[in-house]
Amino acid sequence: MHFLSNFLYYRVFDVADEINLAKLTQLLSPTDSKVSRFALKKINRSVFIAEAPVMVSIEPFELELGGVARKIEVSFKIWNFGAISIQFKIIIQKEMTLKEIRELALIVENHDPLFDRSKEYVVNFLKSIKESAINPNFSGIYEDYLIYQMINQHGSEYTKELLENNDLYNLLILDNESALSHQTVEGIKSDIYQYSKDDLAIIDWNSALLVDRQDDTDIADVIEYAVVQILEMQYYDDLLDKRAGALYDSIKLKKKTILTNQYSKLSEEAAKIYMEISEVVENIENSLKVVGDFYYAKIFRAASKKFRFSDWQHSIDQKLENLKEVSLLLHGEINEKRNQIMEFIIIVLIAVEIVPLFFK
Repeated sequence: MHFLSNFLYYRVFDVADEINLAKLTQLLSPTDSKVSRFALKKINRSVFIAEAPVMVSIEPFELELGGVARKIEVSFKIWNFGAISIQFKIIIQKEMTLKEIRELALIVENHDPLFDRSKEYVVNFLKSIKESAINPNFSGIYEDYLIYQMINQHGSEYTKELLENNDLYNLLILDNESALSHQTVEGIKSDIYQYSKDDLAIIDWNSALLVDRQDDTDIADVIEYAVVQILEMQYYDDLLDKRAGALYDSIKLKKKTILTNQYSKLSEEAAKIYMEISEVVENIENSLKVVGDFYYAKIFRAASKKFRFSDWQHSIDQKLENLKEVSLLLHGEINEKRNQIMEFIIIVLIAVEIVPLFFK
């Protein structure tokens, strides 16, 4: 059986500590029809967007992939917590077998010119919006994700036949060789979701398959939120390691004395790191909230679970708690030093009073 499948290929980069989206919109000329605030196409009360990212569409281009020149549409989303996600929509103009789709997906995944173009876009774009960014810093850290978007023109039989095709599961994990075990296939099938008999969503850690009767991007947008969140959690987990490690090294090198305020400075630094990163992580976690048990909410939770969001969240929470304890310990050291100084002053004052009496 042959399928018509466009590719939505995402590259997500961390570029700044924070981006002022209101100022960014002014810089990008709000009258331009290609600049807008993101919104889901369908109103869904189970999904709450804290601060919608700014969307920018640019001119499409053609790129040779798999020996064929393919049209690629490009759009950006700029997020207030300092991330930029790029969506390359690769237009496939003919039906292909699942094996042919997998071969093309492997080319896209490992296509250096496409990756280089994404970095070039981000670097140039960051220059034009730097006035709206706080501490712009393109580290090169990125996350990518691939979504196969299939148009169902044949009803429920289409989705049924698709699920019975073993090549589908090789496609989702981009395995070109192996005959997958029953356990592996069942693991993928555990993340199959359907709103109606004609649509389908399968989510894996590296890619997802979306089937619908029309070219609807809402489900892809919900998954994109999860991809952006996991990149930011990874970035701040790594940043916590670096900043906390530098702080711990400073503590080890300091010698304990009564007459310096070194522990006060270190305590302030620990508290500063704790407050800065706690606030950013909270903004990331609250960027998209889901309530109830509706379809979009299920998709978002499934993607977050597949990306092991809770593991990264726990790791960051634990490191922040360690920083909090370090700050409290350093405050204890400060209080002890103050007590020692007070005791010394009291002894001196007593000596000033008693010594003259002793000589009299």
